[in-house]
Amino acid sequence: MALDNKGQLIDLFDGIKDIKDKMLRAVGNPDERFNEDALRMLRAVRFACQLNFSVSYETMESIIKNSELIKKNFRGKSPR
Repeated sequence: MALDNKGQLIDLFDGIKDIKDKMLRAVGNPDERFNEDALRMLRAVRFACQLNFSVSYETMESIIKNSELIKKNFRGKSPR
């Protein structure tokens, strides 16, 4: 979701419906999103816990499948 230059909400991916349904999902292909930024997996889990949201089946399957990316991308680094 975003605001245009007139302050109008743009919701190309039904984000408002997901918020009402208390559902987290990746935009587009979750595998692609998590390969772009592995921290998105940790954020999804954190937001689900903090907000009492569910994670969509497809997104959760991708988190499980791609969990090694977290170790690979952050080995020896201190996350902030």
